[in-house]
Amino acid sequence: MKVSANLVPYEDIGLGIRQYDSGLDKEVLDDIFELCRYTLPCPHHPGFQCSIFGDPRDKILKVFNHPSIQKLEESFVKCCQSYWNLEVDHEVTGWVYLSWTDSPHSKPFWHRHAEDFYRLSGVLYLTLPEDAETTWFSRHYDLEKKDFFSLPHVTNKWFIFPSMMNHLPGHPGNSNEMRICIAADYWIK
Repeated sequence: MKVSANLVPYEDIGLGIRQYDSGLDKEVLDDIFELCRYTLPCPHHPGFQCSIFGDPRDKILKVFNHPSIQKLEESFVKCCQSYWNLEVDHEVTGWVYLSWTDSPHSKPFWHRHAEDFYRLSGVLYLTLPEDAETTWFSRHYDLEKKDFFSLPHVTNKWFIFPSMMNHLPGHPGNSNEMRICIAADYWIK
C-alpha cells in the first residue's frame, strides 16, 4: 500500500461528495459519447445500462478495448485514489446509464452500492439536458422527509462519494434528449 497517492484537486460539495475534473479531453469524451449512445441494455442490470469496464458478465463496450474507455477508467481510479490518498490493490466496475423522457427502461429507485466503508462510487455526466435532474442523495428512502441534496448540473466531472450513501438517479427532463451518465465503483481488494 502506498499512502501518498498523486492527489488531484477537487471541490468539496458536501456530505463527503467531491467533484473532480475528469482530465479527459474533448476527443476522448466524444469517443466515449459515440460508444455509449449506441449501447444495448444489459439483462444483468436495472434500467437502460450496460457495463463498460470491470464487469465480466457484460462486455458490450469492453470488446472494443477502446483507448478512450481505458482513459475513462484510469481517470476514475485516479480520483478515487486521491479521495482516500491511497494507492492500493483495487477493483473497479463501470457502466453507462442512459435515460430519456419516454424510455421504457428508466425507472430510477433509491439505492446504495455497498454496505461497507471500503468502497467509493462515482458519477460523471456525458450529457445532461438543460431541465434534467442530477443524482439525488438522502439519509432516508422516505420521500416525505425531504432531506434531499442533488449534485451540481455539470458535465465531464467525476463526483466521488462513499458507496454506502443512498442516492436516486434524477429525472432525464422533459425533452427526449438523452441523459448519459457514467457510473462506477472502486473498492479495496
